[in-house]
Amino acid sequence: MIYPHSIFIDVYQIAPPDNAVGLATLEKSSVAIINAGDEITFGQPVVLPQEVDLSELETFSLEGYILLEGKTRLNIRHQVTLPAGLPTGVAFQIGLSMEDANTGDLVIQEKIDHSPRSWQVPLGDLFPDGLYE
Repeated sequence: MIYPHSIFIDVYQIAPPDNAVGLATLEKSSVAIINAGDEITFGQPVVLPQEVDLSELETFSLEGYILLEGKTRLNIRHQVTLPAGLPTGVAFQIGLSMEDANTGDLVIQEKIDHSPRSWQVPLGDLFPDGLYE
């Protein structure tokens, strides 16, 4: 299916200071996980290449925005509770698995080359109720 919307996830990275006495800063960037016009298969995960650190987290706020049909911006925020039993000391990648045009799951996948394990956390509707059918 050609997906009509763009979905961006906010990613935070620690930026080193400009000089030896400066402080590191936290920089936010929005990364497109799905672009309007991308070919997607419902139920098939789309995973970002960036590595994420989920160590010592139980919950986090997944934030970003959706461009409806590539134009109208809607902010999204979902409070995510991580699945029990995630391994420690492992790098992860995150992504989305769309169940239909409005509903998706957060995908958490081990960042390894051979047989990565993955977990899905239902997010439900990504769009505000009744806004898009």
